Amino acid sequence: MTLQRIHKITVENWRSWQGPSTLEDLRPGLVVLGGPNAVGKSGLWEAIVLGLLDRHWGSHTDSLRPAGTKRVIPRVEIEFDAGGRRFKVEKHFGGAGGRDKASFHERVDSRWVLRDQGEEAYGLCRKAVLGADSEAPSRGGLEYAVQGTLLQILLPRQGTLVEQTKASQAVSVAVTDRAAAATATRIGRVLGSVSEEADRWWAAQRGALKRGTDLARDIERLEAIDAPEGEVARLEAKVRRIDELVGRLAAASEELAGLGDAGRRLEEAEALNREASEHRERREAARKAFDDASRMAADLEAVREARRRLSEDLARREEALQKASRELGDKADQRQRADRSLKEREDERDKLAGDLERHRAWTEFETRGARLKELRTALDSVKARSSTVEACRKEIEGLRREKGGLPLPRQEEWEAWDELERAHQEAEGRLKAGAWTVEGSLPPGLALKLDGQAVAGPAVSARASRAVVVSAASGEALRIEAPEKDATEAARLGRAKGELLARFGAADIRDLRKRHTYVTGTLDPKVATAQGRMQEALQGARPEDLLREEGRLASEIERKEGLQAPEGARPLGEPEEWRVRVELLEDERSRAEERLKVAAAEAASAATDEARSRAAHSEAQKARDATFDALTLHRQEHGPDDAVERAAVDALRAKVEKEGFWKPLEEERDAAEAAKETRARGLREGLKEILARQARIKEMQGELAEIRREDPEGSLAKLLAERAVLAPRVRAGKTHADALLLLEGALKEERDRLTQAIGGPVRERLQRWVRYLLQDSSEVVVGEDGWPRVIRTATGQEVPYEDQSFGTREQVGVLYRLAVADLLAEASKAGACLLLDDPFGHTDRGRRRRMLEILESEAGRRGHQVLLFTCRPEDFEGAGQHIPVGG
Repeated sequence: MTLQRIHKITVENWRSWQGPSTLEDLRPGLVVLGGPNAVGKSGLWEAIVLGLLDRHWGSHTDSLRPAGTKRVIPRVEIEFDAGGRRFKVEKHFGGAGGRDKASFHERVDSRWVLRDQGEEAYGLCRKAVLGADSEAPSRGGLEYAVQGTLLQILLPRQGTLVEQTKASQAVSVAVTDRAAAATATRIGRVLGSVSEEADRWWAAQRGALKRGTDLARDIERLEAIDAPEGEVARLEAKVRRIDELVGRLAAASEELAGLGDAGRRLEEAEALNREASEHRERREAARKAFDDASRMAADLEAVREARRRLSEDLARREEALQKASRELGDKADQRQRADRSLKEREDERDKLAGDLERHRAWTEFETRGARLKELRTALDSVKARSSTVEACRKEIEGLRREKGGLPLPRQEEWEAWDELERAHQEAEGRLKAGAWTVEGSLPPGLALKLDGQAVAGPAVSARASRAVVVSAASGEALRIEAPEKDATEAARLGRAKGELLARFGAADIRDLRKRHTYVTGTLDPKVATAQGRMQEALQGARPEDLLREEGRLASEIERKEGLQAPEGARPLGEPEEWRVRVELLEDERSRAEERLKVAAAEAASAATDEARSRAAHSEAQKARDATFDALTLHRQEHGPDDAVERAAVDALRAKVEKEGFWKPLEEERDAAEAAKETRARGLREGLKEILARQARIKEMQGELAEIRREDPEGSLAKLLAERAVLAPRVRAGKTHADALLLLEGALKEERDRLTQAIGGPVRERLQRWVRYLLQDSSEVVVGEDGWPRVIRTATGQEVPYEDQSFGTREQVGVLYRLAVADLLAEASKAGACLLLDDPFGHTDRGRRRRMLEILESEAGRRGHQVLLFTCRPEDFEGAGQHIPVGG
């Protein structure tokens, strides 16, 4: 059994929460509890954990009060589901003052049933959340509340999100393979014993070595002899070295004898070197003279080339300037023609507009009589409608005044009258029936009849004419009396009816009924008829609209009546012809406007082209002037064109002469000097080889003498004999240790297999989620509690979990907790409750989105409830249920 869902949390006088505050309707799935820092989110997490698991008595609870308070009592109440049942726990943390209390309820048939109070309630709550085998912590306080429980994984506090490696094995295997876990535990105990025995054996032997025992000395001596760098290997290497040195000395002596006279050959090499140096100096001098001539020829050639390019550039600039001048003249002519065409189109448009306006004015003047008649007819119609509206309005006002003089009850007052009438009739009926109340009981064996009706017990009504008291010998009595309440009630209801009638000035209800009939049957239909006539006259308009329309028509009539004949000659023909002419003129004017727009566009385009040509002409003029200035400056600096040409030819001739002197020396070096240099180099290398061989012979002779002084052949024979004696004595002692090591290896292998079986279900889930989170094919290696130990990247690199970034450890920690919750849900067929306190502070946007997708998917699939406390609720927009938190 474990915590499945929290429905409601109430805290009071808790940390930063002063008055009572409640969070309710916490639905399954992801619930984001967001708010700024220091508003009480961590305090709320603490209230949940302590309310479910911690003791409510003891001095450790004094720190739960809000800062600056001493006498208030921190209180927490939680409604939650565990094991498919609904519970409620309420705790008052009294601290050292002793005003603590607790109660534990269970929901049964839609009502809360108290299960226990005090310390027993604390124990029941822990068992409901953790299971029947849970034990209370030895000490109180938040650090002990989740120690050794599954909630150590599901409800970690802020700051411990990535510190899950401390989880106990009992907690981790509670949701995996219990049999494998038990076997692994037993193997671990045996393996500890074997390892301890092996360690004791070797420690005893090493300790004996210090005390000088024979066995210890034999072990150490044999290890020194058999070690790769031991005495046998060292002596064997020296013996092999003697044979090798003898052979190498003989070969080196033979090679040295065949090398010849080194002194004479060295002198020949020095003479050849001197000749080669002198030839090199002459060649370098000739090469330098040739290089200087080449540079001078190149410089003068560059000057000549620059002069040529400037002259050609100036010619191109002159040609471009002439072309730009011609183009500018053409564009200016085009603009002038476009301006003349535009002026002609404007004159044409203005003439057509004048004719059109004159025809319109005369047409309107001639048709004003017909228009005046239409306007006067419309004005009469509007006035008639206004008169009808005014008459209906006055009629409605008179009817409403008449209706107001006849006060009538409202609907609710009619309903009150009907209720009073019914109650009054019932009270009078009871009073007229003369009902009497019987109180008391008859003694056994007696019977009483009143007016022919039998009385058999208490509170029985019967008809009688007077009060009767019957007494028995046993002292029992039966009293029968008429109550006063029926008469009192009837009188009260009669007064209430009179007060209601008096409010409306009516003597009885019939008068009010007549008024009501007259108003509803006569006055209301008349008002409705008048309103209908008014709406018919308004025709959907308002009275003020009619007044405005009447004023407009009168103003237009007045304007038409004062219209004068237009200026200008009267057009030819009749008014009907004028109307046709107006339509034709409108079409012609429209076409003229279009032609005017085209001409304006052409004029604007011609002006733009002229401006562009003028700008191009200006740029060409500037470029030509700049090139001319550059050419003039170059001539001032390097002289006229002929002088530059002659200097370049002279420099080229000098270069050819220098090359004729240098080339033979270069060819001679290629033919003879290379051979001399090669011969000299061979002589020098031969001498160096003789000296090097003499030095190596001396080194080998010295090394051979040193080795033979140590007598390695005799020492090697002694060591081999000693090893033959020590080996059997040591082998027997090592056999025991090898057996222990073999057993230890087998036990470790079996424990590793069982460890994989225990952590396998957690790894299976982690593997799938981590790959989706990291977006690669990484592999997760877990321990026996399923906690990730290593993440193997797609390239095969193994990175320990502790060496991952804090953000990655944070994310994998949440996934580990989700995997444990998933196993719990699989075993119990119900979801689990997880608390995440600011979980993704070091997570980028992409990983945060994928983490939320995993959380929401698994919560929906398994029915988990994930309470996520955060100071950045905007990071989780669109995910889960959002509830603001503030204490």
